[in-house]
Amino acid sequence: MPNKLNINRATKEELCQLDGVAATTAKRILAYRKHHGHFKSINDLAHVKGISHHKLQKMKPYIFCSFKGEASLLDKFIEEFKTNTSTTTKRSKKTYKTKPVTFSRKKEARKILFEGGKKLKESDLQEAAADLRIDLACIKAVIEVESSGGGFLSNGKAKILFEGHVFWRQLLKRGIAPEKFASQNRNILYNKWTRSHYLSGWAEYRRLQKAKLIHKEAALESASWGMFQIMGFNYRLAGFKSVEQFVQSMEQSEKGQLQAFINFIKNKGLVTKLQRRDWAGFAKAYNGPAYKKNKYDTKLANAYRRYKSLVR
Repeated sequence: MPNKLNINRATKEELCQLDGVAATTAKRILAYRKHHGHFKSINDLAHVKGISHHKLQKMKPYIFCSFKGEASLLDKFIEEFKTNTSTTTKRSKKTYKTKPVTFSRKKEARKILFEGGKKLKESDLQEAAADLRIDLACIKAVIEVESSGGGFLSNGKAKILFEGHVFWRQLLKRGIAPEKFASQNRNILYNKWTRSHYLSGWAEYRRLQKAKLIHKEAALESASWGMFQIMGFNYRLAGFKSVEQFVQSMEQSEKGQLQAFINFIKNKGLVTKLQRRDWAGFAKAYNGPAYKKNKYDTKLANAYRRYKSLVR
């Protein structure tokens, strides 16, 4: 249910973005949820002090209520192992010590992602390298530098990074004054790049959701997506008619993310730079003028040499 808040998942900051919901009311909603459990329907909000019938009617177009089946397969698996599970180790004839069962989240995440068809195969990368006529090590280097080797989080969501300065520009592009929203949204809306508001991982989706309440399309275009971290506003260069189609592909599989990358560097004229291993030229066009400060060209060159050495 796009561009709406799930009242069973929303944070205090997200709730405060709703018309008529002040910080005090948001706290009461969270307190009610903590004490009574999930809201069973939107109408249950009427039980929260401070939410009148009139206020609830104003909120309804911007919220929804869901509490079943939301946990990922991985999260469910972890919860099963957390609940009263232990092994017993015999220390002597009379003494036993109980140890909690340990569980590799990373291992199970990898299993779920592969079985769900989200992960790339080596053959997919080989085909892409042949299509672009570049070394396989080049593509692997870009993947490592951009996303540390994978396009999905452990819960199955595509990796993203929300850029508040891009969101500022995207709102201006649409004739929307960002200053109007900036004071209440300092962590998602600012006119100069800074990494100080990055949360990384799943927490980046909280920033994205907050931005979507202001303008959905602009928000989606202001995040970088997948294993190649392509900015949403580049959806046309990546081969899509809309940013929504682009995001859908990013969320489906790493193969879709790879195809978007192929389209992007072809349309951007970057294939030759990879063929020549012009890391500075590629990094400048791909990552922007700040590439030197972040040493993207050096990181790409080092990663390339390492992957290249593995196939000798």
